Amino acid sequence: MIWTADMDARLRELYPANTNREITAITGWSYYYICERAKVLDLHKGPDARSRACGKTQWTPEMDMFIRQNYERLDNRQIADALGLKLSVTRTRLYELGMKRMQLEYWTEDQVKFLVENYRQIGDLELAEIFESKWPKAKRWTKKHIEKKRRYLKLKRTTAERDAIREGHRQRGVYAEANRRMWQTRGAAKEGEIRYWRKRGGISVFPVIKVDGRWLHWAPWRWEQLRGPVQKGMNVIFADRNPYNRADDNLLLISNAELAKRNSVKSIIGLSDNYVAGILTSGRPDQREIVKQMPDLIELKRNQLLLQRELKEQLK
Repeated sequence: MIWTADMDARLRELYPANTNREITAITGWSYYYICERAKVLDLHKGPDARSRACGKTQWTPEMDMFIRQNYERLDNRQIADALGLKLSVTRTRLYELGMKRMQLEYWTEDQVKFLVENYRQIGDLELAEIFESKWPKAKRWTKKHIEKKRRYLKLKRTTAERDAIREGHRQRGVYAEANRRMWQTRGAAKEGEIRYWRKRGGISVFPVIKVDGRWLHWAPWRWEQLRGPVQKGMNVIFADRNPYNRADDNLLLISNAELAKRNSVKSIIGLSDNYVAGILTSGRPDQREIVKQMPDLIELKRNQLLLQRELKEQLK
């Protein structure tokens, strides 16, 4: 590209107030040639053009006025959305205008000294409570404040020191109180409330009831309410196998042997993977889990058992 005197004059006119891409759009000249010619002519951008070139937001008096008028009414996100800007850009401008929603409160020498002298004997949560009483601030002291300052100052406790702090907490009943507060926040179950729990590793559920602060199996508890204590070796079950049917006449008292037989019949009828694997590994229970990982073998044996069952029924 050959630059003429008229082109140089035009470039000198446009360069200070426009970005190179804007000049390209105005003149149709190559972006690369504009950059190179500006170096030859020793041209420099004005502050506004430099800001636009690097993507910096150009704040106008109207935008600042909008912020001042709506600072108390809108939060930072809403102001940013209204101006079509990023939240970080809006927050930075608020700081520049002296509009801070939160005033930082820094550690004093006395606070640091107290922490250094006592962190080995007092836990972080207890330290936070002491700080709140001695040096209250707008944003309350928390355990996290103490932890962060300790890490910054590299104040580490030994295992023995941590154990001593925990033992002190236990003796003062701190953990018991923490549990009480936790359940107050979460919402502890009321006396007599009934819930359904799931057996570990299974899909079946069973009802439990809260009595005197403990969770008890609902079926035997209800039986005792109706007919007295359940004798050793006896079990209270749901006659229709439906744990959601808590009608009194659906409760059935059976012995351990009857329960085992009932469960065995259920397994045989269903031919579950566990039942089939048990047959395949008879006398070798340690191999049952391995066999259960072989679905093709399980299915083959299940089909054999079903066929044998059909033949037996036909021969009757």
